[in-house]
Amino acid sequence: MITNVTNCHTCAIAIIELVAIVFFLTLSWPGKLLV
Repeated sequence: MITNVTNCHTCAIAIIELVAIVFFLTLSWPGKLLV
């Protein structure tokens, strides 16, 4: 149980970080990514 919760929590943090990176990159270069 503890291991599963820890893995899920770590995975959630990783997903949030990836989404945040993509979001900030989109704000940095909106023209390049939206074209």
